[in-house]
Amino acid sequence: MKKHNYLNPLNELPKLSFYPRPSLKRDDSSNYLNLNGLWDCEVLKASIDDIDISSIEYTKKINVPYPIESQFSGLEYDLLDDEVIA
Repeated sequence: MKKHNYLNPLNELPKLSFYPRPSLKRDDSSNYLNLNGLWDCEVLKASIDDIDISSIEYTKKINVPYPIESQFSGLEYDLLDDEVIA
């Protein structure tokens, strides 16, 4: 995993409280739950079908909605072909 010293996105970037494309709006916001924010995650060398979620020890955090490859996610990691994020 790459380390970056110049920015700590988990502390310095604002969490989005809205959908980043305002032209796409939901008619009824009462049926919408915003999942943006910090989530526990783990990168595993496995097939998604082989993972027992109850046995995972989460050691990382990802800043949603940013993709794992993005600096803003807090991970800035490129998944290999045999890896999954859980």
